Amino acid sequence: RATDEFIPTFAIEYFLSDSFSIETIAGMAKHDVDGTGALDGVELVDDLRLIPGTVTAKAHFDLGGVKPYVGAGVAYFMFFGEDEGSDLVGLGVTDADLSNEFGFALQAGFDIPLDESGTGLSVDVKRYFIGTDATFSVGDDEIIRTSHDLDPWTISAGVTFTL
Repeated sequence: RATDEFIPTFAIEYFLSDSFSIETIAGMAKHDVDGTGALDGVELVDDLRLIPGTVTAKAHFDLGGVKPYVGAGVAYFMFFGEDEGSDLVGLGVTDADLSNEFGFALQAGFDIPLDESGTGLSVDVKRYFIGTDATFSVGDDEIIRTSHDLDPWTISAGVTFTL
C-alpha cells in the first residue's frame, strides 16, 4: 500500500473547438510503500518518487455557467529514487526498483468561469489503470519480482486561466 499524498500538478489544455480539448498533466509525488496481508506494516519501499505524465482528450458540455467534461487518455508512470524499505535492509536487501509503465486514464470534472477575463475553477477526478513490476535485489542477484495493479484515483481542484 502506497502512502496517500497531496501534490501540486501542472496542466496545459488546448481547445481544438468549444467542446473538445487535449490536456497534459504532470506533477511529482513522493511515497513510501508498506506491505499488506502477511506483510502488514512492513516498509518495502522508501522515498519512491513518481511522475504520472498524462495526456487526455476531453469532451466538454456547456450547461450555462458550469461546464462538465469527460475524458480519456494515456499515462506513463515514471518511478525513480526508490530505496529499499528499512525493514528489508535488515534482511540484506540492497536495491528496490519499480518498472516504468504505460497505462490508461479516465476522467470527469467540471469548469466554472469566475469572471469575464477567463479565470475559472476546475474540479477533476481521474482513475488510472496501470501496473508495475517491483524487483528486490541483494547485490546483483534479483531475489523477488512481483507484479502490481496500481489503479489509483486522483482528485484535483485548481484555478484556470484562458489565454
